[in-house]
Amino acid sequence: IQFLNGPQKSNGRSASIDIHALVPAFADGQWHQVVVPLERLAAQGLDLAKLWEFNLKLQGRGVLAGTVQIDDLAVLRTGVAQPTPT
Repeated sequence: IQFLNGPQKSNGRSASIDIHALVPAFADGQWHQVVVPLERLAAQGLDLAKLWEFNLKLQGRGVLAGTVQIDDLAVLRTGVAQPTPT
């Protein structure tokens, strides 16, 4: 997943985040909460106060078939830094 400040290529873009690294079982057909810590999105030129869109890229071997549903997209202030997956 990647967040952007606007539709133009010149606008800021976040670092790319691998959802599988955050939620290894995300492709099991069940609902999952995916939390992306804002510090993981940090990139030069990206203004986190002006996020415009996000890109979801699906990659894999062979033909990819399925449905991705996104619900309740929110920015939360937790005050607690999340550990970086290893």
